[in-house]
Amino acid sequence: MDEIMIVPVCCDLYADVVPAWEYLFHQHWPDCPYPLVFVTNSQPLSVSAPVHYIHGPDIDYGTRMRKFLSRFCLPETIVLLTMADYLLKDIDIPLVEEAISIMRSRSDIWHVRLRPMPPPRLGFQRSKKFGTVDKTTRYALSLQPGLWLAGTAHNLFRDGENPWDTEQNGSMRVNKVKGKFLSTRENAMPHINYYNKRSVLPGTIGWTRGHVPKELWPDACRDASRAQEKASDKKKKRRRR
Repeated sequence: MDEIMIVPVCCDLYADVVPAWEYLFHQHWPDCPYPLVFVTNSQPLSVSAPVHYIHGPDIDYGTRMRKFLSRFCLPETIVLLTMADYLLKDIDIPLVEEAISIMRSRSDIWHVRLRPMPPPRLGFQRSKKFGTVDKTTRYALSLQPGLWLAGTAHNLFRDGENPWDTEQNGSMRVNKVKGKFLSTRENAMPHINYYNKRSVLPGTIGWTRGHVPKELWPDACRDASRAQEKASDKKKKRRRR
């Protein structure tokens, strides 16, 4: 099994956005030395990386991830977990690599959040790049992009919990975990949220069309393009009359 894995997570409802995520990831980290694998429910994904299909209710994040982590990872495997509808605007590769190095070299660090949302409240040694997550606060467990020991994530997640439950309820379980949770102080993987509660967020269609090749566009981008073409054709016909 691999020591480190990049694991974007998807559900069937958001499957159309995954090719765009993969494209942007390779654009921002073309020589990434770690294996990329996707985890989803049942809808086939049009990507080049391996996909693990773990069937169940589409919103059941907890069960799907616990099954994946127990089947394909050792407890000490470092997994970079993120959502596949978080379309990447950039990756601070040196900062991600430094976070990986910290987890590799220190057995007491079990998680490093790569987007400080919320930011860390406590210091970490004298570092200006990292802080320590206060485990007594809200969102002590966050599903923002982050590095996890597979065993830690498996133990904190629960069967039947959706992503929002995982963050809310999981944050109350974090304080029982012995290992430290860190967070970067700067966003190591800035992204745009393409989806929110089954809806495409305003502004994301234009951004995606400007940064992703047409053949990899999600459905809403294709629909918007067709609508514009129809509107343009109507204008041309009116001018001819």
